[in-house]
Amino acid sequence: MDTAVTDDQNFLITCDRDEKIRVSNYPNCYNIHRYLLGHTEYVHRIILLPDSSLLSIGGDQRMLLWNLDTGANLQQISLSGDVTSASWHAPCLLIAISNLIRVYKRSSGVLELSSELKLDYDVISLSVGVGCAVVITKQPGLHEFKLLDGVLVGEL
Repeated sequence: MDTAVTDDQNFLITCDRDEKIRVSNYPNCYNIHRYLLGHTEYVHRIILLPDSSLLSIGGDQRMLLWNLDTGANLQQISLSGDVTSASWHAPCLLIAISNLIRVYKRSSGVLELSSELKLDYDVISLSVGVGCAVVITKQPGLHEFKLLDGVLVGEL
């Protein structure tokens, strides 16, 4: 359901309807380098982070942080529902669960919950950039927020 290629283009990372994340050699993708095992249901989103880290989001309502070099699971975060959208811009990760947006900040290699913002409508998609986040909701549509030190503040 999602794919990523490492910056050095040595590995293709894939996930789909099972609980496995495959790290395959690229471009010879039939050679699997390793599996990242830890989810108990499908994995629907993977995000490459700096320093050989990978974030995975699964249908088991958990986010897992991985070290790609060793395959070690570095962190598990339980969520309160299914993630509808996720976006990363260092050092912040934004995820949407229904009408709730959570901001995680990466510090010392781990993700820490920095803030939450509850909206009136469910989030369809979101994207984070330098100092701002753009959010699309079911109604009334497009919203833009300032992002200051890991906290979403006032709509622009």
